[in-house]
Amino acid sequence: MAAMSSCSYDVPEAMVVEIFSWLPPKSLNRFKCVCKSWNSLVTSLTSNPAFVAKHLRNAHNNVLSPKSLLILREYWIPTPVFVPSDSHDDMYDLNLLLLNLSNDDGEKEEIHSSDEELRVDNPLGGGYLSGIECFQMMETAIFGAMFYHCDGIICFAAPRKTMLWNPALHKSKLLPLPTHAYHFQVNRAVARTGFGYDPVDSDYKVLRMWFDDIELIEIYSLNTDTYREIKVGFDKRRDCNKVEHKMQVCHQGICYWFLSEGENVTNMILSFDLHAEKFHFILLPGPMKPCKTLEVWNDSVAYISSSGCRGGTEPIEMWVMECCSRGVSDSSSWIKYLSIVPQAGVLRPLTFWESDELLLGGTNDEFFVSYNLRTQKFRKLVIHRANRMLYLGSYVESLVSVNRRG
Repeated sequence: MAAMSSCSYDVPEAMVVEIFSWLPPKSLNRFKCVCKSWNSLVTSLTSNPAFVAKHLRNAHNNVLSPKSLLILREYWIPTPVFVPSDSHDDMYDLNLLLLNLSNDDGEKEEIHSSDEELRVDNPLGGGYLSGIECFQMMETAIFGAMFYHCDGIICFAAPRKTMLWNPALHKSKLLPLPTHAYHFQVNRAVARTGFGYDPVDSDYKVLRMWFDDIELIEIYSLNTDTYREIKVGFDKRRDCNKVEHKMQVCHQGICYWFLSEGENVTNMILSFDLHAEKFHFILLPGPMKPCKTLEVWNDSVAYISSSGCRGGTEPIEMWVMECCSRGVSDSSSWIKYLSIVPQAGVLRPLTFWESDELLLGGTNDEFFVSYNLRTQKFRKLVIHRANRMLYLGSYVESLVSVNRRG
């Protein structure tokens, strides 16, 4: 065992590799300091696509590790006494946080959490960016950006720029300009975005849909580091102007968006196959409600909705799609799974942080509860230093590189 010979551990290399495949990226980086042979082994493994894929599968399946949520938090900076009072409104910053939730099998009355600040790695070099500096670099306001997560990569999609970032590897990159760079002229902005993994091509892809004086849809491939235009088979201006700006979920290489409410709008969602590059319209099982989300649950797409955002008391309903791989044309493809009678103050469904734990948002930005599908109990999520928190999505650490090439 040449790779291990200079270390004083009499362990077969295959066993070491198996153990390493279950460890977080931070631990693997620390193990590079054990000895030269471990440095060589870890470096070799983390650049091996087969090991990276195995590590990612284990990260998704590790029931013992805490589950993480990506949170954007706004906080006020204490104002020094020498700062003029008329400038106090500008004294705030933004943090990206990982909110780590403890796994207790649903036995405790409360769910405790710990938070970890994510420092944004500057894609232009020069260390880290604060939250405000990151938004300034991306040339956007807070609500002008979309955050997506897939396999440890965070996609920060702003109107004129897109950044891919793996916090665990401390690597980030700004994507090249799309083919039709004239879209970045004054008053031109991207309308719709999406991000996900294409399992057929083994590629991570970004979708940008433009609607201006002309219509254009372009797709970016991480494997080739290029954009290209794609064709669609429907009226882009008429249909896509109804598509909500933020993609809801990407599952098995299919991206999903809600179609917003409006005059003569059918209650549908739009899906896009990242490999076949085909759009489909899918009918929802009932009227679209103001509080809604699409989530992955038990390897299927679940539609969870509520009228709570408008102060209603109707139950939170969960429907599961029978077939997630292609578009369908009627509501019979959905199966109603459950109805939840909400507690007072519980307004909107957010995500599943465990297979049987549904995270729900409350009456303000600091109030979250979890509903256990098995026990049918609500539990408060205890968050320390909670202050104006915006939920962005779930997160898992990985070794997937934003600089990979196919």
